[in-house]
Amino acid sequence: MRFKNTVSGLLACVLAAATVFSGNAATAEAAGEEGHKLAVDYDFSKSENGKIADKSGHHNDAVIQNESDNVSFDAETGVMELKNETAYVELPMSIMDDLTDKEKFTIETRYSRSATTGIHSWLFCFGSNPQGSGANYMFYCPKFENGSVRAGIKNNATEKLFNTSRTLTDEQFYTVDLVFDGGTVKLYIDGVPIQDKDGNPSLASGYSIVDDVIANGCKNDVLGYIGKSVWSGDTNFNGKLSSFKIFDGVL
Repeated sequence: MRFKNTVSGLLACVLAAATVFSGNAATAEAAGEEGHKLAVDYDFSKSENGKIADKSGHHNDAVIQNESDNVSFDAETGVMELKNETAYVELPMSIMDDLTDKEKFTIETRYSRSATTGIHSWLFCFGSNPQGSGANYMFYCPKFENGSVRAGIKNNATEKLFNTSRTLTDEQFYTVDLVFDGGTVKLYIDGVPIQDKDGNPSLASGYSIVDDVIANGCKNDVLGYIGKSVWSGDTNFNGKLSSFKIFDGVL
């Protein structure tokens, strides 16, 4: 009897440990850097029915436009490639519902730009109302007309930009973090902060992402794009992405 009780006790301990481990694993999957929860985390290993699955557990799946032969997915490396300037990805407005504070979040992506990409080709943006003169958006562009990175935010009238001469190499992967903190925007490339036009380590826009971008800059329940600009004359992005995440909060 003593042996039987001992075995039963050991089994109970193993089961309890397995339960704790399983719970921790599930929690870790939904959390990001420094314990911040993820509002969205895309799986670039495949597409299904024209959508890219959200791994965060929030079901904020993204819609691919003009997929056909224009987009490829590598199941082994988890990399998506946008290969033609007609293809792009739509981010759902439901992402905003998974932010504790809609004015505090971090967009993080790892990408490489194809040498075939035209200038003014945005990697991502909030805003989904393309116009001849774009308005109401926040964006990141790996290569502008002078060859340098460009990023910023615009309300109905005034665009506020990061001032950088930083140039990046095509066909090479970089990690970009665009942080929105109650109107203050910060930009990091591989962990290095980018200054605003006055040399400050952040861009004090004074804008609200809800009132100055989403309210007038979004339509059809689309929050923004991967691979597309809201300036209708801009070409779409060609290149690869290995991750795209939005964190609930400021990293």
